[in-house]
Amino acid sequence: MKKILLSLFTALLITFGGMTSIQADEYLRVGMEAAYAPFNWTQNDNTNGAVPIEGTDQYANGYDVQVAKS
Repeated sequence: MKKILLSLFTALLITFGGMTSIQADEYLRVGMEAAYAPFNWTQNDNTNGAVPIEGTDQYANGYDVQVAKS
């Protein structure tokens, strides 16, 4: 019984072990509410390293944004 389970486990490991070719994106998407200074906030321009908020004309900045950029 142990040999059968070991053989089955080995076959599954070999089968699914080769399926790890995941393609990474070019960017990291970070979700935040951008409403709690000094951790994160919104602003109307991209000064001081702010990043654009997708779907709006505002920018996010703050400690969390700077950490996510690095």
